[in-house]
Amino acid sequence: MKLSEQLSVIQNFLIFEKNKARYDLLSSDDGLSKTAEVLGDCSFFVNYKTKNLLNEVNSLYKRNVKHLEFYNNIDGKDFYWPGIMLQLIRESKTPYVMLLTEDRMFTNTTNEYFQLLMKDFFDKKVKYMAIGKLFNYTSGSRYEDITKIPEIFSSYEDGGEYLWLYKAKDSVNKSFSSDAIYERELIIEKLEYLISNYSRDKSPRGYSQNMPHYFEDYYTDKYGNGIRNCGDMLCAVPKKEIIVSDETPGLKEKFSKIKTRNY
Repeated sequence: MKLSEQLSVIQNFLIFEKNKARYDLLSSDDGLSKTAEVLGDCSFFVNYKTKNLLNEVNSLYKRNVKHLEFYNNIDGKDFYWPGIMLQLIRESKTPYVMLLTEDRMFTNTTNEYFQLLMKDFFDKKVKYMAIGKLFNYTSGSRYEDITKIPEIFSSYEDGGEYLWLYKAKDSVNKSFSSDAIYERELIIEKLEYLISNYSRDKSPRGYSQNMPHYFEDYYTDKYGNGIRNCGDMLCAVPKKEIIVSDETPGLKEKFSKIKTRNY
C-alpha cells in the first residue's frame, strides 16, 4: 500500500511582507524540502493567500513537491477558510488528508519511519490524529517519557510500535485541529456542517473566518462540537515527537526571528 494512494496534503496559508523570516524557514533545509522528502509522492493541494513572495513560494513548491496543485486565492475580509479548505480537500482523491500549516517541520523523522507509522494508522482504521504541538501529547521535547505523565497517558492504549490510541470521548485535547490527519469523510462532514450551520464572520471567541482558528474554535468541547463529542471514534498520537515547529520547547531561540503566525 503506497502512502500516496492513502494520504494527500492540504495547505492554505500566507506569509506577511513584514515576516520574511517565515519564508526563510520554509525554504531552509528544515522546511519544505524535508517535508516533501518525508511525504514522498503524496499530492499537495496548496492555496497561497497573498501576492507577497508569490513567485518565490510557487517556485519553492515546484522544485520540491512532485505532485502539486497550487492556487492563489487572495486573503481578505471575505476570505472564507472553511470553504477554501473544503474545495482543496474535494480535489484530492485519497481516503485520508493531512491539514498542514507551513511551519510544521518533519526534522525528527524519515520517509521510512513515517510510512510505517501511517501503515499502522491505516490498518487500525484510525479516524483522526493531531500533528501540531505534539510536545504536549507524546514523548519528546517536553516529556521525556509520556507514560510517566498520568494526566495525559491515562487516556491512551498501546497501539503497537508507532502509535498510542485513544477514544475521542477520552481525548486530552478538546478541539479538532487544523494541523491533523483526518479520515476524508470526517473532515468533509465537519467543514460542510460548519458552512451550513454557522453563518457568522467571527468564531465564538472572535476569530475571523479567514483563519484556521475559526474552525478550531467552533469545533471545541466548550460548545458541544469538540472531539469528546465523538464518542468511541478511534484517534491516535505518534509515540514520538515526529513533527516540530517554532513553538516546540528548545527550538524557540532557533526561530526567534519569527514573530507572528501566518494564516
